[in-house]
Amino acid sequence: MKKRIVSVILAAMMALSLAAGCGTKDDGVTKDANVTNEQGKDSQETPEDTKEPEGTGEPGDAQGAEGDTSSVLKDGNVQELLMLLPGPTSSPDHMQDVEDRMNEIIAKTIDAKIKIQILEWGNWVDQVNLMMSGGEKLDLLVYANPALISNMAQRGQLLSLEDYAPTYAKEALEASGKYLDACYVGDTYYGMPTFRDLATSGGITCRKDWLEESGMKVEDIKTWDDIETLYDKVKEKHPDAYMGVGNLHAPVLTYAGLYFDGPGAGVGCRMDDNDGHIDIVNTYASEEYLEMAKRAYRWNQKGFFIPDPTTDNTQLEDWIRWDQCFSSVGGVHPGSAPDMTRSTGKEMVGIRIEPRKMCAPSVGWFQWIIPAQCEAPEKACAIMNLLYSDPDMVNVFQFGVEGKDWVFVDEEKGIITYPEGVDGTNVGWEKGMALVGNGSIGYLMDVWPEGIYEAYKEYNDTSPVSPLFQFTFDNTNVKNEIAAITNVLEKYEAVIGCGLSEPEEAVAKLNEELEAAGIQKVIDEMQSQVDAWEATK
Repeated sequence: MKKRIVSVILAAMMALSLAAGCGTKDDGVTKDANVTNEQGKDSQETPEDTKEPEGTGEPGDAQGAEGDTSSVLKDGNVQELLMLLPGPTSSPDHMQDVEDRMNEIIAKTIDAKIKIQILEWGNWVDQVNLMMSGGEKLDLLVYANPALISNMAQRGQLLSLEDYAPTYAKEALEASGKYLDACYVGDTYYGMPTFRDLATSGGITCRKDWLEESGMKVEDIKTWDDIETLYDKVKEKHPDAYMGVGNLHAPVLTYAGLYFDGPGAGVGCRMDDNDGHIDIVNTYASEEYLEMAKRAYRWNQKGFFIPDPTTDNTQLEDWIRWDQCFSSVGGVHPGSAPDMTRSTGKEMVGIRIEPRKMCAPSVGWFQWIIPAQCEAPEKACAIMNLLYSDPDMVNVFQFGVEGKDWVFVDEEKGIITYPEGVDGTNVGWEKGMALVGNGSIGYLMDVWPEGIYEAYKEYNDTSPVSPLFQFTFDNTNVKNEIAAITNVLEKYEAVIGCGLSEPEEAVAKLNEELEAAGIQKVIDEMQSQVDAWEATK
């Protein structure tokens, strides 16, 4: 049985890339993040005690007596590997330019080239499932949703990165540090987490100008009731605008992950205040979930939400960009306001309501994975490693082509902006930091404050950690029940979270169908595994 890697780099995810920053504190944000290419180059040095072991002929072992991988990566056979990415459009402008530039970087160390394919977010899960199950050509992708990644792994559709990463992605392993634990399925890991907000913290990200018009201040808004008061005030001044919008086809108000750690299958855990025992519960049967459902219904009745968020295909940034919405509802972290400022063209500000919490699902939400049908897993793993260790690769992947998608503001500091006539609404190529492996070694967009990467690091490292962070649920005995539960949640969760149904009746029906689907069996199985896991700690 393979042993879980426990990283000694407990200080931070992406610590190598941030080690060179020596800024000073100013208003709680570290200045001078020093995110230059030189910093990234320094991070790629290999300490003597982490050199590759001698090869044994097994997958993932180094080749040759000196641990040289060149015989595998530079074998004279330039293989084309398909890299699959999600996006708002299937054909971004000058994607070929980006692809060509990435291939120039890859060719320096790997005899391979990538072909990028973009799948639109709305069809992402279904299309990936079809490609996986059909054995279509697919070599490397970034995927969102650890529960679905776990299902893929248990169906044998993913390669264990433990067989390849220690040799071909050492820098990615070092950058992931302790957060790699969130990517385990059983005794091995199938993905690598990306650098981003790894904790969850619910709230809203709203237009600063409309907030100021309301007369309310960020520091005075502490509860969801305060948010409702704010919405009322903004609605008076902008009666034709909507107040809050969520992610595509998802609940506007969500509950899972804010109050309990959600280990999956519609259940969560809570700690008993008397004995500290971890109790597995049905989160949808809790008083807090019903309270959230009532709030969503009330807000929808007030006209705070778009008419039918469960079917509308408009991106949330577009609603705000078009002056038709005040805020997005969801996670609030150091980069949420700058990111939305960049993508909407409106100055945004974040208001955090829920306390921070770090659990495995939030850390493992975005992962780079290698499908089982990958034609050259060693090369795919090495390409993935470049997204964690090579600043040039990170910059092209995240920001596109210099002169077309971005220009320098301060080359020495690595600060960039959009070219004249270009902004977040019409840029040809741009991928969010959540998709790239280690965005912190890349450039800094000028709408982000200097020190944002340090702010992310502090946000992650100081967030309270779930007691189940290293727990992995084996769903072998309840696969049928989980499938049935998933279907029930797809039927009700978005409808309730968007306030489209009378809350008490809808929540009652939801829980009735969850019981029929076998949620109690899942709770009992998970409780048994948690108790056994706790006993070994």
